[in-house]
Amino acid sequence: KVCTVSGVCELLPEIDAGNDAGHDAGNDAGNDTGHDAGHDAGPVNPVSINSFSATIINVDTGSATSLLWTTSNADSCTLDEGQGETPAILDAQGLGSREVSPTSTTTYTLSCSGESGPVVETLDVTVASLDSFTSDVPIVAEGDSVNLSWSGENLGECKLNNVVVTGVGSVQTPMTAETYTLACEGFSGPLAERHVDIVVVETPTLEATEEIVSPTGQTTLSWNGVGSSLCVLKSPSGEEVFEGDSEDQHMVEIVEFGDWTIECTGDVNGTTATSSATITIHVAVSISDAVAHVAGVMSPEVVWTHVGAVSCTVDGMTADVDQGGL
Repeated sequence: KVCTVSGVCELLPEIDAGNDAGHDAGNDAGNDTGHDAGHDAGPVNPVSINSFSATIINVDTGSATSLLWTTSNADSCTLDEGQGETPAILDAQGLGSREVSPTSTTTYTLSCSGESGPVVETLDVTVASLDSFTSDVPIVAEGDSVNLSWSGENLGECKLNNVVVTGVGSVQTPMTAETYTLACEGFSGPLAERHVDIVVVETPTLEATEEIVSPTGQTTLSWNGVGSSLCVLKSPSGEEVFEGDSEDQHMVEIVEFGDWTIECTGDVNGTTATSSATITIHVAVSISDAVAHVAGVMSPEVVWTHVGAVSCTVDGMTADVDQGGL
């Protein structure tokens, strides 16, 4: 602006043009800044997973629970149960659910996408399970021990044939039963029982029609070996004289006093177990050819022949007995 001495002022054109240029530049800069700021602020409707939960977070194996989720601005979601992603259904309000029955503790992953994303949330469902119950051998002799082992996760109290045992582990126990049952508690009650069947080769019974037999006489031995498939009869000398079934009999000739043995063996898939029993068969005693020898003033010597004698006395005095019969 220029003023004269008289007080009259006026704007110079070139200065006014400058003002206009400055005004326009300011407006342009403001518009550009606002435009850029709008782009940098991101999408108008960002995707979010508002909640991801389960109706039951601790379940027993085989039981069901429902997974629930709520979302905002999601066009689609997937759910991964540890075996690959599958589509997760959403309703018009962005809500979804799925019923699952995990057999072991599982991490579920929910992934959702829309104008932005994906966004991801995870959820752990803990499972109580009895996974295995085994024995180290399928067959044992009566009175022998078997090692029983079991595994699982988040087990409560466990009972083996109604006797409390540790939650996970093993126990060595004498075989007194053919079937062992393991029952364990889960989060909400008892889990499905597991069973192990063991074949027990019982101590066989062994009987004789006559337990005292005359020399070279006969007696019939009979036996029953429960749990076995083959039985072998052995003489007092250890000789195998007969091979038969688990329940069988055999006539033998008795020539000497001694123990007869039956050995019964069972087999399960190549694993064997053997139990045995003995019976003593006596030979009726006979004495013959008793002779007293006297030489001078020496004490007399009595000599005799016997069959089946285990011990002898002469006038109350113990005598030496030769196993050969003298």
